[in-house]
Amino acid sequence: MKLLKQKKHKEVTERLTFIINNKVSSKKELAKILNVAPTTVSAWTNGRIFPSIPILIKIAILTHTSLDWLLLGKTDISESLDEQIFNKVFKEGYRLAQRYKLPLNGSYFLGLYFLVSQELQKNPKISPEEIIKANQKMIVQLRK
Repeated sequence: MKLLKQKKHKEVTERLTFIINNKVSSKKELAKILNVAPTTVSAWTNGRIFPSIPILIKIAILTHTSLDWLLLGKTDISESLDEQIFNKVFKEGYRLAQRYKLPLNGSYFLGLYFLVSQELQKNPKISPEEIIKANQKMIVQLRK
C-alpha cells in the first residue's frame, strides 16, 4: 500500500511540475498568487511535500486544468476556447492588479473569470479584455 501511495504521489508531482513549467510564468509568480513561499512551490515540484487539496484546486482553476488529470491522470489537458478565455482573463487581470496594487490570489482571478464568462454568455462578440476594462472601476473598488 505504501509503495502504491508513493507511486501516485510521484505521478501527481510530475503532472504538477508539468503544469507549473508549461502554464505558469514562473514558480515565483505562482507562489505569489497562491500566497505561499517560492520554496514551497519548489518543494511540491521536487516531491518533498504534497500540496493541500484546496491548493491543488486553486492551481487547477488558475491553469484551467482538469482535477481528474492532475490527481488521477485520467484526461488530457485540453486547448479549449475556455482555456484561451481564461488565459486572456489571467493576463489582463494580472496587469490590472499590478497597475492598482491589488492583492493577487486565486479568488481574484476566479472572480474575474466568472465575470467574463457571464458577460460572454450575454454578448459573445465582446472580448475578455474589453469586459475587464469596462468593469475596471468596480473590480478595483471590490478588491481594495
